[in-house]
Amino acid sequence: MKLIVNGVDMLPYLDGGGYTVTREDGDSSDAGRTMDYTMHRARIATKFRIDATFKPLYTKDAEIVLPALMPEYVEVTYTNPWLKGTQVTTMYNSTGKATVDTSFGDGKERWNIDALALVER
Repeated sequence: MKLIVNGVDMLPYLDGGGYTVTREDGDSSDAGRTMDYTMHRARIATKFRIDATFKPLYTKDAEIVLPALMPEYVEVTYTNPWLKGTQVTTMYNSTGKATVDTSFGDGKERWNIDALALVER
């Protein structure tokens, strides 16, 4: 299994070490049900989405992960079971929030980062 964003291996930073791949179909305006209630698909594109949750990250790790997600578009190499193997594609991550947490009692900051949501361009 792989998840590399702009050259950074994200797997060590993910809660549980894994992610979800979702297939999203885009239909044309001709798609829908007719009067006899028959469904007519008019798929014009299939895009993939990757969702994951980060574990709390020390500052040094957050400073590796967050810059990799900063560009408008990122290159993503990931394992996609829908397409049987490793894919390389362009995706975007449109939101982001990192909240510092010093409550662990060891005097070290950890960052709670919003869940990862990458969508194929």
